[in-house]
Amino acid sequence: MTRQNQIRLWVTALILVAVALDQAVKLWIHSTMSIGEAHEVTSWFWICYVENNGMAFGMEWLPKPVLTIFRLLMAGALGWYVNHLITKSEEVNVAYIMTIAFIIAGALGNIVDCMLYGVIWNYAPIMYGRVIDMLYFPLIHDSAGDVLFFRPVFNIADSYITCAVIAIILFFRNQLNSPTNQSTNQLINQSTNQPINHLAIILLIMIAFVGCRPRGVLSQHKMRSVLYDLHRTDGILQQAGYTYGHDEDLNAYYEAVLEKHGVTQAQFDSSLVWYTANPNRFQLIYPKVVQQLEHDVESAKPTDLNHQEE
Repeated sequence: MTRQNQIRLWVTALILVAVALDQAVKLWIHSTMSIGEAHEVTSWFWICYVENNGMAFGMEWLPKPVLTIFRLLMAGALGWYVNHLITKSEEVNVAYIMTIAFIIAGALGNIVDCMLYGVIWNYAPIMYGRVIDMLYFPLIHDSAGDVLFFRPVFNIADSYITCAVIAIILFFRNQLNSPTNQSTNQLINQSTNQPINHLAIILLIMIAFVGCRPRGVLSQHKMRSVLYDLHRTDGILQQAGYTYGHDEDLNAYYEAVLEKHGVTQAQFDSSLVWYTANPNRFQLIYPKVVQQLEHDVESAKPTDLNHQEE
């Protein structure tokens, strides 16, 4: 076996193992946790279950199928780029190629979510699945205990892409403008001697591939209103004989509540994780929800008594 074929084999194996690890973690999260659930491992690391739509940082300026196809095309382009480097380079920089392989692995990891999860779990057609995120690192807090940095919840595939892009910027910038890559770069931008253009391309690839991020945490008033209506719905459904689970009819009621408030499932899940990780803020919300529900119960009692007397 030639050295070039050996490198291709290493790259393929790395991508397969990385994607398998990403998917294994996501399936474990899905099978052992409920959406919005969060567990504190340490004060600076939480395991959460969040499902998100859109691109990185909550952007949703492309329809879901278009975004998925775009990701597939970009992953294919990177695969072609890696093969081009292996074929054309006399001395292959294996570390650089493996770094690009991690970007491909991260892309494929999130593509699997979008392509298949909706079909597997019967909540959306192909290409409309939601990406599962689970890693949360609230590293820096303010004096009130609220998280200042790092707020986004992400997954293993996201970390592949982010770490690989950072490694390219720090250690492999010369590879982007090397003579070996010149013909490839010309396909993208004729100005191959402008590193800033290559960095912009890399950042766009990262934004396209990274799993979805929350648009932003719901305000306290909004979160309190949503929780109140969800609890009321929950109580009504229990009285009607519904039970917890993944029943589609049951979930449709909860989705209707979110739709009433103009909130997506991703926004609510991400906000719930953030408030759970910031108990000082959550304590400002939830007691008021409980108080409002108790007031509803007390207001209903006289009516119930009158019916009993009749």
